[in-house]
Amino acid sequence: MILSHRHKFVFFKQMKSAGSSIELALTPFCGPDDIMTGTPYKEEVDLGYIERNNKLGYRQLWHQHTPPAEFLKTNVHTCRDYFKFVTIRNPFDAIVSYFWWSFYSPDSTLKNHILKPVGTDGTLTLKNKFMTFLQTYASFNTSGNQEMIADWFASRYHMFYHEPLDYTLKYESLDLDFSIVCGMIGLQPINLPKLKGRIRKSPFHYSDYYNPVSYDIVANRFEKILSDFDYSFDN
Repeated sequence: MILSHRHKFVFFKQMKSAGSSIELALTPFCGPDDIMTGTPYKEEVDLGYIERNNKLGYRQLWHQHTPPAEFLKTNVHTCRDYFKFVTIRNPFDAIVSYFWWSFYSPDSTLKNHILKPVGTDGTLTLKNKFMTFLQTYASFNTSGNQEMIADWFASRYHMFYHEPLDYTLKYESLDLDFSIVCGMIGLQPINLPKLKGRIRKSPFHYSDYYNPVSYDIVANRFEKILSDFDYSFDN
């Protein structure tokens, strides 16, 4: 997440929707008083995206995936006139990206898990691993309570679209949408860096990961987003 007082915008970072690329592209234009939540990943830190002005004593003010409602409940007056934007990605594709990220991210604890996808997996193997992954229960917070992965990802994903924002960039038309946003916040068009492109080891299209069970799981949990943003299984 970036809160820029210099250019009067707030960028909310959705999961698996090119948010890191946007943060890195905007970093050189942020002023000394702007807030950046930073990243735990060395590749992005080495490229220049570091935490800035995001501490109150020892406490972190915002985390990298802070949803709009959580931020605005304490900053709605301060940022009333700021340009607020977020990214979105076809949920059928985004959750496949999260599937790979769960096993290959630098801080993954699942590097030797039986469900880990590999580049030599055929479509049948990927379909079965992905379907099982979606239905696996895991703990996503310190309470120890477990939640089905598909439910957790969907609940977090939806959080970014409860509040009316000024612009939603689509992953599928990201370069064009980002150039439009740059104009709206007073910047010349910026080339977006490509990050995390080596995480997915398979050349298959996201639709190749689905069977009828996994399709129903994702379609049911993202029904509103699919409708609101005109997404379908094959676009």
